[in-house]
Amino acid sequence: ARAYAPPQSQTDNANLAHYDRACRLLHEGREQEAAEAFLHASKVAAQAYGPWHAYAVCSLLGAIHATGVLGWPAAARDRASGTARSAYYALGPDHPYTLLVRGEHARWIGLAGDVPGAVEATALLAQDYVRTMGAMVADTLSVRAEWAMWVGKSGDAAGAVRHFEPLVGDCRTALGENATVTLDAKNAYAHWVGVTGDVSRAAHLYGLLEGETRARYGSNSGYAASVRGRWEAWATRA
Repeated sequence: ARAYAPPQSQTDNANLAHYDRACRLLHEGREQEAAEAFLHASKVAAQAYGPWHAYAVCSLLGAIHATGVLGWPAAARDRASGTARSAYYALGPDHPYTLLVRGEHARWIGLAGDVPGAVEATALLAQDYVRTMGAMVADTLSVRAEWAMWVGKSGDAAGAVRHFEPLVGDCRTALGENATVTLDAKNAYAHWVGVTGDVSRAAHLYGLLEGETRARYGSNSGYAASVRGRWEAWATRA
């Protein structure tokens, strides 16, 4: 929420306090309470600023996420669908918040079990991001990564590799070698290379990535540890 609308007043900070509380509950694994707290935060923000202010929208997205994490992915999908439809009519098809909510909807389409539907939804969303925001910005690159991930999850590992290989290059060019989006794309690319059967190359890519994530996040970070574990797993199979 702060990334979209940095607080400028005591009123802003007071409204964000509701959002922050919901985030803490979610982090603590108290998903039911978090979902209720996010809905409350959204109502408070809507009363203060209007229903499509960043604080209200991000709180709605938090409620959708908490609902899905509770084990109700279809409910999360349906709530995201309704929110995306409302955003379309209130803000227009190209508004950043409309696109943001569509991304959440696409995610829960897949997590609710309709992987081909998620592939289609993210493909259309990626096209709209390229058209409205440009091909080489972080948000567009992240959506392209989501699209590639669902292609892989649909059973087309080679297709995922074909998506991720140029995406990694674009991330490097636009954001740099050690940007979070770039490292995530490298991680996914290495994974799908391994899934296609090229185990040695996957191990090699993860070996390179392990050094990069260690330098970026530190040896004791969870992300670096995850990459190290994947490197060791693929190296064992190579």
